[in-house]
Amino acid sequence: MRGHLFFVRLFVPVAFFMALVWIGEPLYARYAIDQMLLALEGAPVPFVRLFGIWLGIFLLFNVVSAAMFYVKWAIQHDLLAQTRQMYYERALQLDIRHHVKTRGGEMMKKIDNAADAMVDLMRQIFLELLPSSITAAIFLIISAFISWQLTVLIIALLPLFVLLLTVYVRSTRGNMDIVNALWVKSLGRGYDAMTNIFTVKSAGAEGRELSSMEEIHRKGIAELRKVNRAWSIFEGFGTFMLIRLCLIAYGMYLLVHGELSLGSLFFYQFTFFRIVMPLEMLSSMMPRWNELMGRVRLAEEMFLQPVTIRSKSDAVRLPDVRGRVVFDHVSFTYGDADTLRDITLEVEPGEHIALVGHSGAGKSTIAMLLNRFYDVSGGRLLIDGTDIRDLDLTWWRQQVGLVMQENVMFNDSLLENIRYASPRASREEVEQAARRASAHHFIAALPQGYDTPVGERGIRLSGGERQRVAIARTILKSPAVVILDEATSALDSVTERAVQQGIRELIAGRTSFIIAHRLSTVRSVHRIAVVENGTITAYAPHETLMNQSTVYRDMVELQREGVLAE
Repeated sequence: MRGHLFFVRLFVPVAFFMALVWIGEPLYARYAIDQMLLALEGAPVPFVRLFGIWLGIFLLFNVVSAAMFYVKWAIQHDLLAQTRQMYYERALQLDIRHHVKTRGGEMMKKIDNAADAMVDLMRQIFLELLPSSITAAIFLIISAFISWQLTVLIIALLPLFVLLLTVYVRSTRGNMDIVNALWVKSLGRGYDAMTNIFTVKSAGAEGRELSSMEEIHRKGIAELRKVNRAWSIFEGFGTFMLIRLCLIAYGMYLLVHGELSLGSLFFYQFTFFRIVMPLEMLSSMMPRWNELMGRVRLAEEMFLQPVTIRSKSDAVRLPDVRGRVVFDHVSFTYGDADTLRDITLEVEPGEHIALVGHSGAGKSTIAMLLNRFYDVSGGRLLIDGTDIRDLDLTWWRQQVGLVMQENVMFNDSLLENIRYASPRASREEVEQAARRASAHHFIAALPQGYDTPVGERGIRLSGGERQRVAIARTILKSPAVVILDEATSALDSVTERAVQQGIRELIAGRTSFIIAHRLSTVRSVHRIAVVENGTITAYAPHETLMNQSTVYRDMVELQREGVLAE
């Protein structure tokens, strides 16, 4: 940040000095030309001195230009880093509710595009257009003292250009919004295909994916051609050339009538480009601005989305988390659907609770509420007697360990994946957690051991290996409350046995919620909650449920017969 402010402060004097050089060059050229014309009348002219000063101005201009180039790019690089950080921070702050509705690839494309677009806009407006406009205004003032007639002519003709530019911008804004949305959709589609490449190839869907991408690109190109057509019409008017021809014609008229010297006419020809440079820059930038503004508008939705899951200003951190969890008549509504209704559940510290039921019954929703990925719609969720909404959000999530059915790894080493939730953990602590999770043996057998990259989404590891790495990560985190959401349902029996050893290490002495379809894996828990249609219909140990819950007993019998209760 300090470097950024340094270059911003440096930009002002450099830009001012460059403006002086810009102004000095044509003024000196006017003087030199008029002096050389005196030679035609026999007056002595110091050609060497005139040329030497001109050369000095030229060299000074190049030095200042190089300094300006360096300062502008330094500012641009700092702005790009800070802008990306701003968008990325906002994306991380958004509620889970927003993320589940948005493709990850599309969101990252929006962030990248918007950051680049914002920096481009700021560079063009503040680092290029604004200094050029100030210089043009100074030129215009000086020109008025040399020939007020030509100055008035320039001022009178410039509104024609502004009018045509305004028509172009208004007529193409909608097209560029469509183009940017299509490009984001294209990247999101490609990201989905690449991250699910096994599914794509196994379905023989490469051609279908390519056709889908081609259709998106076809629509985008069609909109771009509309924009290009409008720009071609705008450029075809030759507005700048028309103004310059008028200026030359009127200047020659004044020259012939002795109201303007040849040096002054040259000055005006040079000054014309400096005066109209901001407008010329504006005309060349405008097609790009349409595109850039469209990219920024696409990312604006991230800032318009309310962040509802956040810490209160007076949020608390419990001095010692015992792990008593109470769902007090909890209900939860997602959209228009009542996902949970009147859930009442008391879990004592260190108790192991299983949540069982058919798919879509609401088991995972209970886990999401416990992580506070969502807030309850009714009732209260209490942690050691404190409403979860009154707890510091970041602190509370550090007290919860979550192992899911599919634990996606980061494209990093096994070491960094295991200590992701505990970045300060030593290598020895990581290895100890891996041993407890039954992961050390397979990790040590790898050529690079704990430094082995796992690949995109952990693609180089098997399902069982990913689960054990996730368990090791959670053991290292040492949470007060553990949630196992179908942690072994996708594993074969042999792999499940190895993973179960890690799970026993993880949940020992910790309040644990175990969501499972394989009922054989949860018989040893303290109590089992049967979830049906968003409500808990039974809550007791396995033996009691076999006698009291028809639903639970039927699920057990179906699995004994080899039919999974889904």
